[in-house]
Amino acid sequence: MDMLLNEIDPVFLLEWVLLCSIMVIASYTTYTDISHREISNSATWTLLGLGLMGQMGLWVLGEVALVQIGLSFLLGFAVGYLLFMYGFWGAGDAKLYWAMVAAMPSTLFGQKWPTVSLAFFSLDTPIWALLVNTILTNTVFLLVLLVIHKPTKPIETSTSENRKGMGSGWLRSGLEAAGLSGLVLGGTTLVGGTLTLAESIVVGAVLYLIHEDLTKTPNRIIWVVPGIVIGVFSAIGTGDYLIYLVLWAVLWGIRNVYVYIHSLDYQKFVQQVSIDALQPGMVLHQSIYEAPAKDRVEVVSFGDQGTNTRELISRMGKPLTIRKVRQLKDLQKKGLFSEWNDQLEVELSLPFAPALMVGVGLTLIWAGTIVGPANRWIQPLFNAF
Repeated sequence: MDMLLNEIDPVFLLEWVLLCSIMVIASYTTYTDISHREISNSATWTLLGLGLMGQMGLWVLGEVALVQIGLSFLLGFAVGYLLFMYGFWGAGDAKLYWAMVAAMPSTLFGQKWPTVSLAFFSLDTPIWALLVNTILTNTVFLLVLLVIHKPTKPIETSTSENRKGMGSGWLRSGLEAAGLSGLVLGGTTLVGGTLTLAESIVVGAVLYLIHEDLTKTPNRIIWVVPGIVIGVFSAIGTGDYLIYLVLWAVLWGIRNVYVYIHSLDYQKFVQQVSIDALQPGMVLHQSIYEAPAKDRVEVVSFGDQGTNTRELISRMGKPLTIRKVRQLKDLQKKGLFSEWNDQLEVELSLPFAPALMVGVGLTLIWAGTIVGPANRWIQPLFNAF
């Protein structure tokens, strides 16, 4: 037995302990998320603790750097928290992602960092690989659900407005996608850097998300026009016309698919809930504004966000906090929601732990993102031009 233990590589042993911990916790949380729509905090904190202890063991063995462990821990938390705040994940999903990132051994990805390097921002780094694989898995799941789920009677007060919003922003979103493509590729060229097509798509999609949420429509021309100009001159200078056009088309398509999913067959993802039944963590599909007269509120549906200078009470797509739930219920008691029959539209939350589990499996199988092999297959086609 002693001889057998002496022959076991301690790095290999730590890697397997971490991987088994991830898969056991992922399996358990997948079960609880599907059956009870709940992700246990104890399971998440257990995985986070085991992950940090395992990473410190790898550091003692000289396989990882402390800065690498720290960046993974802090950025994993930051990414999960931001996606929670934007309403993409629930709090339990964000914490589970954080724990998985902290526990995933980077030694499996062939990356050793004596110091901080740009390699950390590669899509094949554990934090980003898990994120991309999980999002792609969840997207496929949503598209399949749209196909197999039988349509029900739509909510008449919102569906027409959603489709109108989707159509009116079609050309505008194309120009914005062109500007973003120019900023991503042209900006990278100007600073002397390089990005693969897959990395450019991910960076562009993140920038699109940020600008849609933070930039008012009239102000977007300020960066859209320079982005288009930079992109055109960069394409002319480098000859990468095809990559620029492909990036523009993909970003434009992602935006339109996102809007389409939110507007198609409304009852598939949205239900009406009494304000009395609202709970913290629920995600509204409408934005709530305080009207100028201060004696009523306005409920604005998807596709018509922030058109006037009204005071925002609660933004569509963001999980409700305890304070927001209390505020909405207080307004309901004052009769300010009587025009809407004291009901609001709430997005149906889908279990996300299964997507995280599949994302972990794909990340470990590929030792990176699933877009990595696709990029290796597609890039030679662009090089031929």
